[in-house]
Amino acid sequence: MDEVLKFELRKLLESASSKIDRDSFSQEPHYTSALFGKLHGEKVLNKEGRYIKLSCSPSNDRGRGSAESKTGIDVGMVFEWEGVDGKIFEKAIMLQAKNNVETLNSQERKDLEAQCEKMAVITKSYLVMDCPYDCSVPNVYCPDTAPPFWKRPPFSLTDYLIDQVFPCTRGDSDAKVVSMARRSDRCLVVTTNLPKPKVKLVRKNTP
Repeated sequence: MDEVLKFELRKLLESASSKIDRDSFSQEPHYTSALFGKLHGEKVLNKEGRYIKLSCSPSNDRGRGSAESKTGIDVGMVFEWEGVDGKIFEKAIMLQAKNNVETLNSQERKDLEAQCEKMAVITKSYLVMDCPYDCSVPNVYCPDTAPPFWKRPPFSLTDYLIDQVFPCTRGDSDAKVVSMARRSDRCLVVTTNLPKPKVKLVRKNTP
């Protein structure tokens, strides 16, 4: 990714994050819907015609039978590389969003650990996202193999996308995982015509 696309993507995420009023969107599902909703339909591009497009599909599928209750997935992120031959390379990252990750009480921490453990059964490519109250870009915590199944330090979501997702050091290309991400309660789809990454992904298949 060139510097123009990095700059424009950072600016886009900063702008969307700055507009989220936590008094109106206090609960995590409301925050993620508001944030990704503001990214829906947005596009950044450079003078060579390389672009990154974003779209969002919020869902009202909540409760005992929802995707989150079964799998721990709060948000699915799907990344698509569109080739000049018309072929699309896809990968996915699962996400669980929480308020005040650093100050969770014992029960809240236990609940988040259980959600992460569910996601870890499906894929190694998952995150915990801390929903901020200061209109900043959210921070994300990477997965861990031991409880609580996420680890410090957190990274800016923008840095995570630019430094790890687009270079393809993170993400799961298994078709079942991608499909599950698309069916999650909320799904953010990021489409680009940047060159398909050549890094071979290491993934954990679904059972």
